[in-house]
Amino acid sequence: SRGFALAFSISTVILIVALLAKRRHSVFVKRLVGAITILAIITIGLTSLMGYDFLSMLEKRAKLASQSPRYAMWHWILSEMTETWNPLIGAGLRGAEEILEGTYSHNSYLGVLFETGLVGFLIWTFLIGYTTLCALRRIKYQEWLPWVHAWFVLMVMFAFFSLVYHPFTWLVAGILTASPFGQQKEAYLAIGGNKL
Repeated sequence: SRGFALAFSISTVILIVALLAKRRHSVFVKRLVGAITILAIITIGLTSLMGYDFLSMLEKRAKLASQSPRYAMWHWILSEMTETWNPLIGAGLRGAEEILEGTYSHNSYLGVLFETGLVGFLIWTFLIGYTTLCALRRIKYQEWLPWVHAWFVLMVMFAFFSLVYHPFTWLVAGILTASPFGQQKEAYLAIGGNKL
């Protein structure tokens, strides 16, 4: 899907920038950046040889995105917020699905705000911030990179998909926040783990 491709691309850039900021002189980071650059060049080269016109393809994708039914859903939720929504406690869990007649809002941020109000949205924002902080602390360790990348993909996809009730979201958050980082780092180093 376009949303996942965009989320994957943006989260990959975020991950690379975070890695470069944390470990500028790491051999692994240099290899990762080099591999992604080479892969991007090969992909662009092969698609150009196959006759793809990137500008017209981007224009077509932008046009398709503007015609997405998600915008109508978001507008419907926003109009409902101005009429009957309680700003403090929201409309109740699954309230967005109720007004959308069984479909999801396709925007986790908007869905949480509508369903739980400012109280729930602030708690959810705190949980996302805490999980992101834990992910950034673990970015130095190679074995954590798939989980960190998955979290950054989810953060971007929250804007395009309703993932609040999806178990994968909470699985990744649980893994990244499972134990205090200091204790985990000591245990990891005690069994012979190496930093990047």
